[in-house]
Amino acid sequence: FSIESFFLAKNRRGKIIGCMAPWNNSSIQKWIPHRYHGKSFRAYNTVNTLAKLRLLRPLPKENHAFAFKFVTHGAYDNPDIFYSLLDRCYQESEPNEILSYSNYIGDYSTRPPRSFVSIKIPFGFYTLLRGSETLPHFLQPNPFLSAPDFQFAHF
Repeated sequence: FSIESFFLAKNRRGKIIGCMAPWNNSSIQKWIPHRYHGKSFRAYNTVNTLAKLRLLRPLPKENHAFAFKFVTHGAYDNPDIFYSLLDRCYQESEPNEILSYSNYIGDYSTRPPRSFVSIKIPFGFYTLLRGSETLPHFLQPNPFLSAPDFQFAHF
């Protein structure tokens, strides 16, 4: 991961209007499915069948690591810029890599584009407090504020 990893979006005047940095962190962290069952088994079969037709990228076999490419350091204020940068990340990734990024409820500018096949995996943030402490304002959910600046790849 280096400064050369960044993709930049510029307007006609050459001003930077967005950036994104895809990062394959497999040298640091590996995600290994030990068993597909139920819904995950159906998803695995469907995705790998469509991958043979080159419509999707394949999922790894059991006990083999996912090839994730995490989309990090995103900065854009327009869904079209986000889409263009995400499409560039996809085009520049390896044939077996799967793009992954965080999208928060209410953050419409980073919703998965309709031309992409996407899967949502819900998660939550947790904090430990003493019994007398109240939740700080910056941790309280607020749909009117921008999404938190949290990169799932760094978790």
